[in-house]
Amino acid sequence: MLDASEARRLTDGALTSDADAVRSYLKHIEGKIREAARKGRRSVSHPFSGPIHAPDGTILEAVRKAVEGKGYTWTDHPDPDPGHPCSRPYTSISW
Repeated sequence: MLDASEARRLTDGALTSDADAVRSYLKHIEGKIREAARKGRRSVSHPFSGPIHAPDGTILEAVRKAVEGKGYTWTDHPDPDPGHPCSRPYTSISW
């Protein structure tokens, strides 16, 4: 059986910006940033919208760390209209 230190090493390797689990999210976000920048914008909201859904837990933390490591500002916003059924918290990435 795999010992705990080996499992931790494997997990750490899976959470780098080069790992498959993180890279696909970064590629998706990069595309949204490129599209927004070409339109003269300085931020994107809902970076996981579209064909990809936001990751959970440690993968989300790894994606955020990689994005911020490239100089972007990641902001989690509260629900702007909690009484509205379509309103929800959201994330923006700015440069």
